[in-house]
Amino acid sequence: MTSRRDFIRTIVLASGSIYTLELIGCGQGARPVARTYPSVTQRQRTAIAHKLRQQSLVLPTPARQQRTDVAIVGSGMAGLTAAMHLQQQGYQVTILESEPRSGGAAVRQRVGTSDVSLGSVYFVDMTQDVRDVLSYAGVEAIPVGDDAYVVGGETYTDFWSDAQLRRAAASAAEADAMRRFRDTVLALGDAFPAYPLADALSDHVRQLDATSARAYIAPYNSPLLTSVLDAYCRSSMGGNLDDVNAHCLLNFYSAEFGASFGGERYTVMGGPSSIARGLAARTTIQHDECVLRIAQEGSGVQIDSMRPDGSVTRTTARTVIVAAPKFVASRIVQGLPDVQRNAMQQLQYAPYMTVHVASTGSMLSTPAFDTWHIPATETYTDIVSAPQPARRPGSTHVCSIYAPLRRTERATALDDDAMAQRVGHIMADMLVHAPVGAADGITEIYAWAWGHGIVIPTVGSHLQASLHVRRPHGRVVFAGTDNDASPAIENAIASGIRSAADVLRLLRS
Repeated sequence: MTSRRDFIRTIVLASGSIYTLELIGCGQGARPVARTYPSVTQRQRTAIAHKLRQQSLVLPTPARQQRTDVAIVGSGMAGLTAAMHLQQQGYQVTILESEPRSGGAAVRQRVGTSDVSLGSVYFVDMTQDVRDVLSYAGVEAIPVGDDAYVVGGETYTDFWSDAQLRRAAASAAEADAMRRFRDTVLALGDAFPAYPLADALSDHVRQLDATSARAYIAPYNSPLLTSVLDAYCRSSMGGNLDDVNAHCLLNFYSAEFGASFGGERYTVMGGPSSIARGLAARTTIQHDECVLRIAQEGSGVQIDSMRPDGSVTRTTARTVIVAAPKFVASRIVQGLPDVQRNAMQQLQYAPYMTVHVASTGSMLSTPAFDTWHIPATETYTDIVSAPQPARRPGSTHVCSIYAPLRRTERATALDDDAMAQRVGHIMADMLVHAPVGAADGITEIYAWAWGHGIVIPTVGSHLQASLHVRRPHGRVVFAGTDNDASPAIENAIASGIRSAADVLRLLRS
C-alpha cells in the first residue's frame, strides 16, 4: 500500500482538467514515477443567479412568452414526480430547469465504460408510490448488497452482527453498547421516526427534532459508534453528529444494519438518475432556464427565467410548483409572508463533491456496495461501487468517492483550482487503503460538485419545515426534500405527490 506520506500531489491544470499525480515509494526501492490521468472537474451552473443577486440586475423585456397549465421550477425527483401525476390527470405541464440536464441530485455521467451516479445512489422504502414512479419511468429496481467497514486495518462485512461487533469493538463493553443501539433502533415499532412529516408534529417527533444525533447516542459511550454514525451523517445528510437531528438519524440509519436485520436497499442500473431520465423523457422540460422571478398576477402566475445568452422567457401558468431549494424559492417568489421566507432562509444546505475513478482493476480490497473507512478522513466518508453492466473485455471498474464539504468550504465547489486541489487530497487519502498497485490502473477521474448539495436535517429544522416552509402561497406550491429537511429519494417522491395533489385542488377550484 501507499502511505499518505509517500503520496505526493502535483496538480497541473490544462483548461481546468488535467491532473498529474506523482507517486513516490510505492514498494521497496521504487523509483519516483509521474502519471497523468485524463480528468474533469464540473459543477452546477450558478453564474446567472449569483450575478443577479450580487449586482441587483433588472430583468430585460422577455424575448419569448409561453403559456401552460402548470409550470414546475426544477427537474429533480420531486418536480418530475409531480409532473407525472399532473400529466396523468390530463394537464399540460412545463418544467423549467436551470441546468443543461435533468435530475437534480439524481444525475449521472459516463466515466470509463459505465454510466455512474454522481449523487443519489440508492433508496430503501419500496412503497407503492415508488413502484408507480419506477413503472412510469420504465426502470426496474435491483437489490443492493451489504456494506463493508474497515476498522483498524481489518475489513468487516455483516458489520452489525454480534460476532463482527465483538471483533471490531475495542472492548466487550463497547460491543455491548453497539448491540444495544442496534436493537433499540430495530425495536422502535410505532415510535419509528417517519416521513413525510405530518402537518402537526407529535411530542415524540418534536423531542427527537430538538435533540442532536450526538446527544442522542452519547449515553452509549462508544467511540466506534460515534465514528461510524458521524461518517454516515456527513455522507447521507451533509452534516456531522452535532448538526443532524436524532429524528433523521434514526429514520435513515434503520435501513443500514444490513440484510441480516432486514435492511433492504435498492437501486437501478445507472443509479437513480435512470429513474429521472425515464420520467424526464415523458414530459416537457426546458433546460438552461434559470428562474429569477415568480409573481402572482390576477388568476395566474408569471415566471421569468433567463437563458445563458441573457435573454428572458416569460411563462404564464395557472399554478406553479417550486421544486427548487427553498433558499432559492425565498428569493424568487414575490410576496411571501415574512415568517415563511425567514424559515426558508434558515434551512442549511451542504456543499458536496463526488469523485469517480475509472480503473482497469478494482480500487477496493473487498468487494462491497459501499465501503466505509473508520474513522473517516476529513476528505471523504465512503466509497461506493454501484452495480454496473456485466464487464466486457476492455471495460473498466468505477468507484465513487463521497466527499461532503463543510459549509465554510462552499467556495471550493465554485472554483476549478480549489476543486482540483481537493481531488488531490481525496485521492491521497483513498489510495492509502487501495490494493498495492491500484494507482497504476487508473484511467480516468471525474469530479462533480454542488454548491448547495443537500438539505441538512439540522436540530429544530423539522419544526420549521412542518409549520412554515411547505405551505402553499396562493397559486404557488412548494416541493422538494427540504419540505421536510430530509434528503432522501423517497421523500422527494412523496413531496412531489403531495404538491401535485395541492395543485389539483387549485386547478379544480
